Amino acid sequence: MTGLLVSVRSAFEARLAYQGGADIIDIKEPHLGSLGAATSKVWCEVYDALNHRVPVSVALGEVWEDHVARPTRPFAFAKIGLAGCQQRLGWQREWMLRMQELDPATDRVAVAYADWRLANSPPPDDVLGFAVEAGCAALLVDTYQKSAGDLFSSLGYGTLQDLVLQARRQRLMTVLAGSLRGNAYDAALALQPDYVAVRGAACAAERTAQIDGERVRQLKRRIAEMASPAERPQVVAPIENVSPRST
Repeated sequence: MTGLLVSVRSAFEARLAYQGGADIIDIKEPHLGSLGAATSKVWCEVYDALNHRVPVSVALGEVWEDHVARPTRPFAFAKIGLAGCQQRLGWQREWMLRMQELDPATDRVAVAYADWRLANSPPPDDVLGFAVEAGCAALLVDTYQKSAGDLFSSLGYGTLQDLVLQARRQRLMTVLAGSLRGNAYDAALALQPDYVAVRGAACAAERTAQIDGERVRQLKRRIAEMASPAERPQVVAPIENVSPRST
């Protein structure tokens, strides 16, 4: 059954997402873009709060951003975007150098932007090919400009289906993201990726608002509703001491 990845910006949000049923907790700063990197302090707080209960991933911004700190925890996954790299010579080497700074236990995630023309990034097929060559564990297909529409506004259902199938043949974990709400969320689930990734759909308002635990539970329930009868949703144990406070 497809798993649910929820992006958070604090340890408090991480606890809410976990208790709502998130299978992977991703750390990002939504004010800084699609893959905005949080501070090293936030990284450590989220990692320590979850205490190995679920895998934790971290967003490290875009390849050309050289001010992002090096993670000091062995995160399960790390991802760096390729915006601005379509005509940038040597982006593959830059990506590899950034990834070499990570803990060896951290799996690398290649990011293909569905709106790659707006992002001026390599097209998804090129990123998929690079992901295989670079030994990545996963391919994330996301949107760069969140105001330009959802995932399916940039790539059609058939194109996305082909990407998922190609990645699966190459033994890459597949993750679909990009303003997945309502029908777009259901369409992403129908493609049967390993994970769907959300931020805005799990917030009370826009994607920069606070995570809403009940919305996470609803998203998780929808996955179960669309799964085959033989599949069962995962039950998680609660994290204690979650108090209602703003981030």
